[in-house]
Amino acid sequence: MFSLRRLVFSLLVLLSLFSNVFAANNLNKVVYSIGDIINFSGNNKGMAKKKNDQLELGSFIFYFSKKPIVNLVPVREMDIGFKKLSFVFPKAKFKDSDCGKVINDINNINSFDFNLKISKIEKPIDGIKLVVTYDPNKVAFNYDFFDPINFKGGIVFKFYNKNLMDNIKNQNDAVLQVASIKKKSLLLLTVDMEATILEQLDYLT
Repeated sequence: MFSLRRLVFSLLVLLSLFSNVFAANNLNKVVYSIGDIINFSGNNKGMAKKKNDQLELGSFIFYFSKKPIVNLVPVREMDIGFKKLSFVFPKAKFKDSDCGKVINDINNINSFDFNLKISKIEKPIDGIKLVVTYDPNKVAFNYDFFDPINFKGGIVFKFYNKNLMDNIKNQNDAVLQVASIKKKSLLLLTVDMEATILEQLDYLT
């Protein structure tokens, strides 16, 4: 009897976990910026403004009702010189029309170097698909999960100026190299001074 109760309890726990995993996950809010533009307006469709001296070219933040499940789906490369990634959020859906409007605005952004296309899908599973396209020679891309204050789960997609990142890295490497040379020079100077002092002590004794 004890074993049967334990088995039933285990099954109930598993069912609870599976129901939570496959329950709908609302996309409650989307905040994004392109260069100097925050929440790119649908009235200004076209090429997004960006500066060559900006490190961050674009940021897209998605707030969900719970931590999102994300599947990175392989995409056949069609655009020569561009990298394409497809992210599928199973059982995710837009919470309301306002969220859908922001998604529509994002889909109309064209920065030439990168873009996002977001759509609802029904196959192979209900959810939201996000396709990222960018020029890897000009743009660096990454994404990460985070725990927002007012929501249960969040994910952020960011695009960076690759040329500027490389320049900053080269400058930092140069500074570190100079610092290393100075440190070695100081060490040699200290050793020479110690040797001179020892010679003087030997002479005095």
